[in-house]
Amino acid sequence: MTLRLLLVGLPLTILFGAIFAYWLLPLSWIGATLLAVIISPTDAALCKGFLSEPRVPVRLQEAINVESGLNYGLCVPIFLFSLPVVVHGENATLSALSWLFFRELSIACVIATVVTWISIVLMRKAKTHHLFATTTSPFLFIGVATLVFSLTQALHGSGFIAAFVCGLLFDRFYDDPIKDTLLKDSEHIADFATLLIWTLFGMISLNLFSQGVNIDALIFAVFAIILIRTLPIILCLMRSDTRLHERMTWAKGACICGVYIDVNDNYEQ
Repeated sequence: MTLRLLLVGLPLTILFGAIFAYWLLPLSWIGATLLAVIISPTDAALCKGFLSEPRVPVRLQEAINVESGLNYGLCVPIFLFSLPVVVHGENATLSALSWLFFRELSIACVIATVVTWISIVLMRKAKTHHLFATTTSPFLFIGVATLVFSLTQALHGSGFIAAFVCGLLFDRFYDDPIKDTLLKDSEHIADFATLLIWTLFGMISLNLFSQGVNIDALIFAVFAIILIRTLPIILCLMRSDTRLHERMTWAKGACICGVYIDVNDNYEQ
């Protein structure tokens, strides 16, 4: 199901978004594609309350988490490829896009593997020598993820993919009785940081809206919420083993993720 959403749903979302953006806004095709790439990824942080709802099937919760962790990493190379074309009018070639994807993903996987392996070895040695403090360990986990993301970005890789791969490797190869507890504590810290970030983002957005509203962008945002982010999900899951209410639940999650981002992205555009 996750592969369907990444390989079918995400491209369809970008395609529908580009078509509507080109139709409603004064943008070229490449500019419309760039805008569609910005609004297409699902940000699970914005609908975490929805995902933690007991009535949402577990496999949908897991699939949304996996898909939202990977779609940013896949969209960033397209964004980096399209941006110079829009801003500077550079030529776009398929070989350049392919190389960008290869570079971003390969650097991400290498950095994530190396840093995660070193971190796990050091953490095991620290615990063996009784140097592992459980009260501060959640910050250590966040520090490893931040290091992986930052180092990958500095080396022109995909930090999102690297952080996601780091999490997968850590979950698979780091065995500790208190691992789940420490991960939950780390998640609470991350949630608090997320609230601060979105509060700041909301303050900045409110200031932008106070200067006036672009009606065409607002119409596009409504289309994005109702159709662009939901229709591709329903279409790509039609022949899957998901039930209708599961597909609609996923679409609802995509709407929640998109309401805030779509309006602000399109206003700034």
